[in-house]
Amino acid sequence: MTNQGLTFIDPANGDRLGKHDLLFGGYRVVQPLVLDDSSVLIGTSMESGTRRIKVRLEGGKFIAQEQWLSRRMSPSFNDYVAHAGYLYGFDNNIFACVDLAMGERKWKKGRYGNGQVLLLPDGDQLLVLAEDGELVLLRTTSESLVELARHQVLEGRTWNHPVLVGDRLYVRNGEEAACYEMPTVQPVQNQLTDQARVE
Repeated sequence: MTNQGLTFIDPANGDRLGKHDLLFGGYRVVQPLVLDDSSVLIGTSMESGTRRIKVRLEGGKFIAQEQWLSRRMSPSFNDYVAHAGYLYGFDNNIFACVDLAMGERKWKKGRYGNGQVLLLPDGDQLLVLAEDGELVLLRTTSESLVELARHQVLEGRTWNHPVLVGDRLYVRNGEEAACYEMPTVQPVQNQLTDQARVE
């Protein structure tokens, strides 16, 4: 992905297998999000919106065609995630949800500044690291913004992406870094095994 558009490259030899022109004069930092075997999302800042591109292989070349454009999701350098038919992320600096089928906005409510988001797919939850260093746990729902918990994890402006490894959440900004142990839910079988062991 460049300011010229999307280019498809063969990793074996570096040959170009196709391109989708999408010129942009500003900065483009959000990585393309591959949805499935034939769809890619391209997010662009400055209210230029997010595009869903349909891709097909024809004669050894990739042909890309725009499926929809939604100006209801314009990420700057903020990530977004797709889950169960919906896209969650930042429209400028307000958190929002967009329908992946048509690109229509479902809601826009979360005022977390220029934060970042992680998907917790097994729990149908989102972890949002707000610009002020607060960690917010959300439920993935297209009905409305649902906050489950909040906790201040850093002080000061926080633009960096959090990283979750197992039950450890790593966060940082320009002033400090921290690691938090996150609660996890054990599978039922493990819970029964542990209980039997205790008895």
